[in-house]
Amino acid sequence: MVFHLRVFLVVRSSARTSNVINFTSRARRKVRNGSDIYYVANAQLGKFCNPVCAATEHHTLATTTMKAFNFFLAGLVAKAVAAFTETTVTASNGIRYYVPHIETAKISGLKCDGASSVLTPFVVVSTQESNVSTEYIKSKLADYAAHDDVYSDYFASLVYIQSPSCRLTMTGNYSGNYLLSSKYHATARLAPGPYFLSPKGSVYKAYRLYDDPQSAFTVGLIQTSEDGFSEVSASSYSAQAEAAVPVPSRLYYSAASDAKPLSGVRIVVKDIYHVKGLKTGAASREYYKLYPARNESAPSVQRLVELGAVIVGKVKTSQFANGENPTADWVEVLAPFNPRGDGWQYCSSSSAGSAVSIASYDWLDAAIGTDTSGSMRFPAAYNGVFAGRQSKGGITTDGLVPCSSTLDTLGVFTRSAETHQHFLQAWYGMETYKTYSAFPKKVYKVTNATTGGFPAAVTAAQDLYDVFIDKLVDFLQATVTELEPSSAWLESGPVDQELLVYTNMSYLAVAWWEQVHLLQIPFYADWKVYTGKDEVPKIGPKARASFNYGNNNVTEPRYEESLGILANFTKWWSETINPADAETCSEAIYVYPAGAKGAPTYRDTYLSTPNVQVNWQISHAAVYAGLPDYYVPIGQVEYLSRLTEVNETLPVSIGIGAGRGCDWMLASLLSELEKAGITSPVKTGEVAF
Repeated sequence: MVFHLRVFLVVRSSARTSNVINFTSRARRKVRNGSDIYYVANAQLGKFCNPVCAATEHHTLATTTMKAFNFFLAGLVAKAVAAFTETTVTASNGIRYYVPHIETAKISGLKCDGASSVLTPFVVVSTQESNVSTEYIKSKLADYAAHDDVYSDYFASLVYIQSPSCRLTMTGNYSGNYLLSSKYHATARLAPGPYFLSPKGSVYKAYRLYDDPQSAFTVGLIQTSEDGFSEVSASSYSAQAEAAVPVPSRLYYSAASDAKPLSGVRIVVKDIYHVKGLKTGAASREYYKLYPARNESAPSVQRLVELGAVIVGKVKTSQFANGENPTADWVEVLAPFNPRGDGWQYCSSSSAGSAVSIASYDWLDAAIGTDTSGSMRFPAAYNGVFAGRQSKGGITTDGLVPCSSTLDTLGVFTRSAETHQHFLQAWYGMETYKTYSAFPKKVYKVTNATTGGFPAAVTAAQDLYDVFIDKLVDFLQATVTELEPSSAWLESGPVDQELLVYTNMSYLAVAWWEQVHLLQIPFYADWKVYTGKDEVPKIGPKARASFNYGNNNVTEPRYEESLGILANFTKWWSETINPADAETCSEAIYVYPAGAKGAPTYRDTYLSTPNVQVNWQISHAAVYAGLPDYYVPIGQVEYLSRLTEVNETLPVSIGIGAGRGCDWMLASLLSELEKAGITSPVKTGEVAF
């Protein structure tokens, strides 16, 4: 067990102003009566220690000076802190940093008291030259500040100048402290950027700690080995005790390459993916308690690591990836807060944490989720970001808490179509789907609002849809045809039954049967072994309703029948409605209104007992037939919030689907629409555009 020892240090600069550094370090944590006891010590002013000591060079090579580092620390506390494995630092500019004591390299030649534990912020600047100028250093530091959110002037008090030259020199009158690598050797080449230096010369990476006011995260994490991760114990300074998320410097990572196309891309992972070194919760306290930290990551996660992506945390899901409503169903985990509009709009599910995080935080680049029957697409629409459902089978779903092996797909949330395309093609691999040089010349405008088609109830939203469809048709030089799926099914379907009657919840019968057998049965059996009692684990109301439906209403014959219904629908859709095309992949694309459609949906609305009965909707076409179906934000509308009592804005999104296997055609089309200005990237926060 561990506890956190918090020490407050006073740092005095050459200007004699004092700044506070807050060290939070990991040691033993004592637990009594089920509660954590945290020990906090306030350091008294102790004897002087300068961690860079005589190693600091000032102005010229001829002069070695000591400047700007007056550290005071009580001796007893200093010795305790030195043994800890992580430190949290609050810099003079108010930014918090997380410092894992994982040695990146060691710098030799420092002459300091090895018993001290004070960490010195510094920055690495690299050059290939044997002579470096003051102007070069200043320009590099300015570039760091412009392109990296972790670096700040806080680290500029000491510059480590790194060069392969054995005769490195500094020219000009540089006003700060610096070390030359030709004299103070590092055991490994350091990437440019901010670090912390121990008195013994150990170099530790700097991670900026970001708060999570939208409550999207379950935990922040850092990578501690080539394929392993560690949970970070830091928390936000808030009444809700959200996780604080450690983010490494962007400067540590090389530019994207063929081998690592996602190099340095910061991502988060939905908490149904297994990550090596971490426990998986799936929004269930009992599930989290039962199973240990994972020995390996899901293959899809490991692939992202190998491609260079930087995983900074796990984010919330509704329980076992079932669809849930905030006030009604999110019992064990607080539902994330949709940042759009008044901040109390429905966040959707199940990939809610993924969508909310990418809509909220510009320090994130992408968020990983899953879609079984809408769990990527609906959160994307409600939170105003880009995401979609991929064609079934593009990448393995092994290593995830299963919902449905037949229907589960993996996806990514981004703030632009271009980023979405780049990330997907890197993750899935370009060879997974064929590329096409032309786009379809037919657009189906799906009608019938009762099954999710046009028109939208909010006039302002429908106006946005009409304008977008006109621009889309003009861009493609295409024709637009209205498609009412129920009528089309009666005209050309394989059976003489209405579509809603024939489908009759068949995809949910498949999903609940598979979730019962893949998740519930082994989970409940393991729980009984764990507790030694003939009891079942506590789960939330929606998961309980889903399990009950699967157990009580779906027999094996009904399951097999439902698989046949999915197959019949797939054949009809792919041959009759949207057949393949050699030049454009599919003959047509289809569009329909997505998500809230401009209407507010408040998170504080009380609802009745969870309902697992859902009729066929146009969004289910992709589920039944395994189609790619992307949700794209196209604008925003105003509404009068009943909570803030002022006008707020909601994003409006559209669904765009194509034939199975047409993922790269569709992703390319969306990127081209963005380049043409028909759509645009979204911003984070209350307003998407």
